[in-house]
Amino acid sequence: MWRANAGSISMERLDGETILINFDSGQYFTFVGPAADILWLVQEGADPATWPAAAEAAFPGLTWDDDVQHQVDAFLAELAEAGVIVATDSVAGGAAELPADYQRGTWVAPSVHANDDLADLLVIDPIHDASEDGWPQVRPGQ
Repeated sequence: MWRANAGSISMERLDGETILINFDSGQYFTFVGPAADILWLVQEGADPATWPAAAEAAFPGLTWDDDVQHQVDAFLAELAEAGVIVATDSVAGGAAELPADYQRGTWVAPSVHANDDLADLLVIDPIHDASEDGWPQVRPGQ
């Protein structure tokens, strides 16, 4: 079972796209399609045993087989490595339906694409690390 690393991230979903910032690493991510949907299921605490039925109902022609399960497991491992989700021993929630916030097409393997071009700015503490010139200038030695 997985849960979102709520203490370190901020994420927002709009029209089937999830934007996520990891404040520990300064990386930001954009998830669309199946990647956004799997992340949504994790965030909602849906029981992973119900994910195949939810995905098959939402993605035309999808059959959740061992290949799809492997794709999802690899995606979850990447999310954990990026610090977006953490393993938990808590009992899973119930079934969850995927939101009807975009028109789904063919299933594609979910993937993680981290952007770190703003990492230096995102990890600055604007109160304590800023120079006398103000944020985003970093105090010497930071």
